[in-house]
Amino acid sequence: MLLSNAGPVAGQSRAVREYLRALEETIQQKPIAPHVTVWDKTARQDDTLSSSEFDWNPQANEYRCPAGKALRSERRPFKNSRTHIIKAETIIYRSSQLDCTGCSMKDRCCPNTPVRKIVRSVYDAAREEATRVSQGYEQNWVISNPLQV
Repeated sequence: MLLSNAGPVAGQSRAVREYLRALEETIQQKPIAPHVTVWDKTARQDDTLSSSEFDWNPQANEYRCPAGKALRSERRPFKNSRTHIIKAETIIYRSSQLDCTGCSMKDRCCPNTPVRKIVRSVYDAAREEATRVSQGYEQNWVISNPLQV
């Protein structure tokens, strides 16, 4: 099965979300490695930074931009705990306007908006695991098949 890395913002279908949900459940329940191809469609045509150029830190639950600034789903503590998951089963991570205003990379990062926003699917952990496994599989396949170009 082929999966797109573009996510729900770029038109991820309900079927792909359901497949990712099932894949994530399988990965958590059984010690198996998923072998699916994941297409990376995060590259942009306008020479601005793609979301793949931002580092994801699962322990801190934040992205880091190439300038080292954090993109978070929340900026302040709330009295009641919130998940920040919206109906499309995604979480929106935003940078601080204070960080972006004086940044030298603003023209390549978020030229038309005051802050950078990255939308992350709640199933991206499964997508990242599938990508990691498929990259290792492709490398091993090329090594074991030297006639393949």
